[in-house]
Amino acid sequence: MFESTISDDFTFTLRGELDISGTYTYEELLQAAGAFQSLLKNGWKGNVDKIISGVNGSVIVLSGKAEGVNGEYNNDYIWLYSINEEGKVSRITEYLSDLLFVKQLYGQEKCGEKKTMEQL
Repeated sequence: MFESTISDDFTFTLRGELDISGTYTYEELLQAAGAFQSLLKNGWKGNVDKIISGVNGSVIVLSGKAEGVNGEYNNDYIWLYSINEEGKVSRITEYLSDLLFVKQLYGQEKCGEKKTMEQL
């Protein structure tokens, strides 16, 4: 269903200093999401805390809860949705706590060590 709401040139960008930070196509995003799920014990549950809408997009504030491979992983997120002139989502940019991610999912104390998708 989500795929029908996105534009042909859709991109997803994960901001920050993580090894997986970058811009993805829809297909690449699905791959990355699978790797992310492999770092969680029982999946991820997100709660939408706030939505701020405008003509060309929205800001969605979320809180997430999960059990990571290295303990509790409760992170906060900001998703910026950009809507094109056809009314389709053309871009999503995500912000989250890099430090919490690497500590609870990679078992590192800081973002210095880089992992590749193959190492996950």
